[in-house]
Amino acid sequence: MPTRTGYKPGVPCWVDLASTDLTASVAFYEALFGWRAAFDTCGEAGVYGRFSQGGRLVAGIGPTFSPDRPSAWNTYFATGDAESATERVKEAGGRVAVGPVQVFDEGTMAVFQDPEGASFLVWEPVRHQGAQLVDEPVALCWSELVCRDPEGARAFYGEVFGWSARSLTGPGGGDRAEWLLDGRPVAGLRAMNGVPSPPGRGTPSLGERVAPSPGGAPSVPEAGTRSVPEAGTPPVPDRGAPSVPDRGAPSVPDRGAPCSPDAPHWLAVFAVAGCEATAVLAERCGGAVVSPPRDLPAGRHAVLADPCGAVFAVMAPSPPGGARPALPSSGESGPPLNGQIAPRG
Repeated sequence: MPTRTGYKPGVPCWVDLASTDLTASVAFYEALFGWRAAFDTCGEAGVYGRFSQGGRLVAGIGPTFSPDRPSAWNTYFATGDAESATERVKEAGGRVAVGPVQVFDEGTMAVFQDPEGASFLVWEPVRHQGAQLVDEPVALCWSELVCRDPEGARAFYGEVFGWSARSLTGPGGGDRAEWLLDGRPVAGLRAMNGVPSPPGRGTPSLGERVAPSPGGAPSVPEAGTRSVPEAGTPPVPDRGAPSVPDRGAPSVPDRGAPCSPDAPHWLAVFAVAGCEATAVLAERCGGAVVSPPRDLPAGRHAVLADPCGAVFAVMAPSPPGGARPALPSSGESGPPLNGQIAPRG
């Protein structure tokens, strides 16, 4: 897939990890996905890193605000105007946690909580446009809101992003829906029916990290293309501790109170070639399986946690034209996973 250079407002455009242990997190994701990490110092903002795959940006990583904050993945949505997005959040009944704030010459961000407390961010790009690789193995392929009040969420996000929602049916559909923007799926919605916490982990929460400095495409060594390991793959050999700079003492706004394991949250989903094999490898690398692999309308899906307790999901998507009964045709050879396959304005 060509390098992505932009996103339509309202589409998930970036994810980053707030980590309590940068070294452990980098080692885990490099082993699990084959990513490579590069860090910059950001003055008073501490440090911020970018994961790449094949030289293209896939996600960010930075320290949590303080050592007592849990690790978590954060989801960003593109916007053309962070100020107006902030006003819409307020009018719709959400909370503004941070911003809007300008992040150097990269863009403007704001951190919000919806009426149920799920954290999410918007990104108004300048130099940094977002993830350069999506919808391919070991890249972001989907974002899903897990909440207790789907009807309230439909109303709130409809006002903020102009989304509509379409309920899913068929095997694995359950209490799930898709968010649609201009008739195309951009994210998911799932009713919370008891979300298990990672065994032996701390409490995960979303949106609990320092204000990022995503940065443009860094000079990252070419990582090549790495396929997802198949079942029976031996443990990944230790490559030594990654080069992670001292986190320093960031002087940026807090992102709000941490949430409990069963609190509403946005879940980042990464595409993989094999769901079971990835889950096995995650455990071998020190992570945990929160929800074991199972079939959903869009593919084989599992929820995992990294060694620091940050929760994320992986999915082996069903092939285009394959077993995806809940996703009507969008005029292409099977609908896109998150509305990011077709070119955007």
